[in-house]
Amino acid sequence: MTFHLTRRLGVPAFFRSLRMRLTLSYVLFFALILSGVGMLFERALDSMLQRQSQLMLEQEWGDVLAYLNLSTDPPTWSPHADMPGQREVIARIRQYIHIESLEGRVWELSPGFRHLTDYTFIDHDEALAAPRPLIKRMHGPRGESYMVLMGRARRQDKEFYLAVGVPVRGMFEILQGFVRSYFLALPAVLLIVGFLGWFLARRALTPVQELAAAAGAVSAEHLDLRLAEHGTGDELDALIRTFNGMLERLERNFAQMSQFSVNASHELRTPLTTARGQLEVALLSARTVDEYREAIGVAVQELERLSQLVHSLLLLAQAESGQLKLQLRRHNLAALVENVLSQFHVAAMDKSVQLESDMPTTDCFALVDRPEFERMLSQLVSNAVRCTPPGGVVRLALAYGAGVPGDIRLSVSDTGPGIAPDHQAHVFDRLYKVREGPPDSDDGLGLGLSFAQWAAQAHGGRMELRSSAGHGATFTIVLPAAALAAAPLPVKEVQS
Repeated sequence: MTFHLTRRLGVPAFFRSLRMRLTLSYVLFFALILSGVGMLFERALDSMLQRQSQLMLEQEWGDVLAYLNLSTDPPTWSPHADMPGQREVIARIRQYIHIESLEGRVWELSPGFRHLTDYTFIDHDEALAAPRPLIKRMHGPRGESYMVLMGRARRQDKEFYLAVGVPVRGMFEILQGFVRSYFLALPAVLLIVGFLGWFLARRALTPVQELAAAAGAVSAEHLDLRLAEHGTGDELDALIRTFNGMLERLERNFAQMSQFSVNASHELRTPLTTARGQLEVALLSARTVDEYREAIGVAVQELERLSQLVHSLLLLAQAESGQLKLQLRRHNLAALVENVLSQFHVAAMDKSVQLESDMPTTDCFALVDRPEFERMLSQLVSNAVRCTPPGGVVRLALAYGAGVPGDIRLSVSDTGPGIAPDHQAHVFDRLYKVREGPPDSDDGLGLGLSFAQWAAQAHGGRMELRSSAGHGATFTIVLPAAALAAAPLPVKEVQS
């Protein structure tokens, strides 16, 4: 399965590089962040200026109510004699003011209000109808900005319409200048961010480039290559550890394949050479029928050995490739064990080896593929009988949960020479043989344990080995307890 991370059609190679995409991501991220920050600052400053303008207008509103005299018609301005500078205050507030009665009589309308381009009677009527004075931003003929507070006012038990304004051009020009300068400087900032992002992406991707170079240097002669971790404990170190682990597995598997090739060549060449030699002897030197028969008999035996080896290799290849499917059925494991033991009674008697079994008092039913299960068990028993010296014992023991959740454990033990620790890691490899017996001993094809391990795993279990040199070996087939749970007893059990 191939995963396409990016579409390459129509995209220049420069922009397909991970470094460029990371840099563009940095720039885009900072552009969004800085733009958002600029807009937040703009709104915060605008709100602050609005609040300041409102405070100024409320002060102007209060001054109007303090100095306006409604006892005359029209109203007049009455400064207090005990407060200096009042005339300047009155002159200031009258620059932008509109006062009229509720009947529509205009008492005062400053020239500044006449020039407001967007001050209309709609604003006047809306302000009179509102429960509280309204504040609005308006503009003069040359684009000047004003803040206007308008609504109903009360003084000396009289209600009237009042609108006061203050110019805010300078304050909002500061805001506009800030926003303009901020966003004009933004491209330069993003350019600096782009250069920094390009540099940081280069440093961040250096381990990836080293990893790519190492992957390119990997070959059958350089599988011992390993990358040094940076010690940061980050994702790149995890990637390096994963890559080194992959190389270790490749090196181990390649070594196994190389050894398998050597062993397979040797195992295939030996019977072929023997058969050919016997046939050549028969052709060149045999004179009687018995001599021909003996030579042909040896050749047939070697060809039969070769046929068994090829069949076993084919069977194991089918199993490992998934072509060999298990057909799980409900079987009594104790009966299967006794059936397999019966097949080796003659071979055990010929070697003076005693076969023993330790079965549970109650039947143990589980879901297994009977042919493959018996073939797996036969491989273990065959190896045990072959490796056990005369007078030794081969014992099969079956144990399971007995009503308590637990794995099914079927062990095959022998009293043979055992397996040295340096061989135990390889006994399940294909065509691997522990050659510690006499030179003429039959040490098998070296495929039985490989197939037994596959069969145990195919049943959802595993194969365990416990052995030490000189103290025999115990191979244990461990099946999950789910195999028992998935095999309920029927109303009438048919003995397997």
